[in-house]
Amino acid sequence: MLTVATLKTSSLRVTIEDGIAFIELDRPPANALDLDTLEELGQAILAVRIDPAAKVVVVTSAVPRFFSAGLDLSELDADANRVSYVQYLFHEMIIMRMRTTPKVFIAAINGNCLCGGMELALACDIRFAGRGSWALGLPEAKLGGFPGGGGLQMLGRQVGFSRALRLGMSGEPWTIEQAHEIGVVDEVVDQEDLIAHATELARNIAAGPLKAIGAMKIGTTLGREMGLPGALSLERELYNQVFATEDIKEGSKAFLEKRAPEFKGR
Repeated sequence: MLTVATLKTSSLRVTIEDGIAFIELDRPPANALDLDTLEELGQAILAVRIDPAAKVVVVTSAVPRFFSAGLDLSELDADANRVSYVQYLFHEMIIMRMRTTPKVFIAAINGNCLCGGMELALACDIRFAGRGSWALGLPEAKLGGFPGGGGLQMLGRQVGFSRALRLGMSGEPWTIEQAHEIGVVDEVVDQEDLIAHATELARNIAAGPLKAIGAMKIGTTLGREMGLPGALSLERELYNQVFATEDIKEGSKAFLEKRAPEFKGR
């Protein structure tokens, strides 16, 4: 079975500490995403999805000043089949795997985050950014293209479709403060505190009722793509699953006994 321990990568560092999986982009100088890196990302996401030791995931960069500059532009010079495969990897093996994994993904943006790098961050559930003179955004229009890795789809669901379209058409990058103001970044912290801040939240999640937290993520992520009747039906199914867990029984018992619950994630 694929696990983080058996994963082989050259452009990523993937580790687990105390239930927190860290996926660090490590392709200097700018973490450009070529086909090999995208394949590794897809495998890493699958590994943390099925590895029981991974309870929550932090996505960040090991390269100074860059979270990711986006797609390696050499991939655009390839034949049409390769370009199509690159887009397939981004859509199906990265974005959809992240969005349908019942574990929380936290992006810790510690440098410039553009194009495909921004799309990767948008695919995460929560985004923190370190203060700095970084550029964030989807500037593909400046290059005569458009975000093909799902960026406008996710941005539209985050900030509204008309605003996302305007941001995409302008191609202008955002400062950290602007990204926070428009709702792309959830919180801005000092750069030196970023990883510790993301890790603290991840540790709190890992100690919580993981089945319930996973159900919240799936219910919210998939439910927003449905009409209200379908979303409520999904919610009922997820609630029935959570109602049968040991953690909900422990939570109720701890409440009655006036003590802190000890969740086991099952």
